[in-house]
Amino acid sequence: YELRADGTIRAVLTNGQKVLITDNNIFIDADGTIRISELAAEELLLASDSAYGMVGISTNEALLEGATSIFGVTQFLSTGGLLSKTLKVLDAPLEGAMVFYDGKTTLDGLPQESEYLGLTDENGAVTFDYEPVAGGKFLVVPVQNANGTEFGWSDDFINQFDGVVTRDVVTDNSFSQVLQAADTQEASGQIVSPLTTLVETLADADGISSAEAASKVKSALGIDDAVDLDSFDFVAALESEDAETAETAQAVLAAATTVAKIVDTALTAAGTEENIDGVELADVTSDAMAAVAQTLAEISDAKDADAGFAPTIEDVATLATAVAVAQSLVEEVDDAAAEAMAENAVAGMVGG
Repeated sequence: YELRADGTIRAVLTNGQKVLITDNNIFIDADGTIRISELAAEELLLASDSAYGMVGISTNEALLEGATSIFGVTQFLSTGGLLSKTLKVLDAPLEGAMVFYDGKTTLDGLPQESEYLGLTDENGAVTFDYEPVAGGKFLVVPVQNANGTEFGWSDDFINQFDGVVTRDVVTDNSFSQVLQAADTQEASGQIVSPLTTLVETLADADGISSAEAASKVKSALGIDDAVDLDSFDFVAALESEDAETAETAQAVLAAATTVAKIVDTALTAAGTEENIDGVELADVTSDAMAAVAQTLAEISDAKDADAGFAPTIEDVATLATAVAVAQSLVEEVDDAAAEAMAENAVAGMVGG
């Protein structure tokens, strides 16, 4: 077994099963003895009748009774399927954001307790080991808007975030939007931002690939199509000595913050700035993102059809805000109606 720098233990059982034990279920005594919780031991026994073949690790028989409700103590990994990844959550860097992997338990678009990966640091980053699954997505949930009861989270899981606020480290303002990104399935750094959220929202709504959706989003927002939204750290790149890279970073940052402001405006219009639970926040954010995504797709199509149509990002923001706010004020808007609303708004801009 290996005691890792992040406090977790990665081990191979005697039957060849690979496991990762979370740090809150590992205890190290003054003499260096490593102990694991009873619940972790029980999960290991499910994986192998010889779970205690890990020499030097013993169970802790004296844990508090509440420890048995701790989530996801052990990740059971397929042989050879484990990846290590650093994820950065950017509007500006977002600190204290909860990161989940949709697909670890079920592919349902909801942040399950057992799918939790970690909390972002002051750089907006979190590093973890995980096993990719087809269609998997990273979900980012703000702590202050997710009391967890609606998601079925346990009290032990929720209580560990007491006092944590998800915030923009540049402005120090709290951040209240749910973000997402498709898993690139690569053991490298990845970005989650309002832009990656738009891409996945559009891909899901229109039944197109993430690559096609990304091209539409970049076209509408005036971002070079060569930019990889999943890997380009536009905050770090602002300091690049290469003028072209720094200029591109500024354009992507402007687009990301513009999208975040549009969604915030829609959330306020929907009356969700206070007393909102996690599920409602996710739903309203999703609706607002869908409105923006459809508007950007229509703008992209209009630019393809008319080379002379070149709206500024301010023009795009004004139009997308109007559509997102209008939709937020309607209790239920189906996909066809939402698309028609965006199409009519863009047609008015082109005609004007």
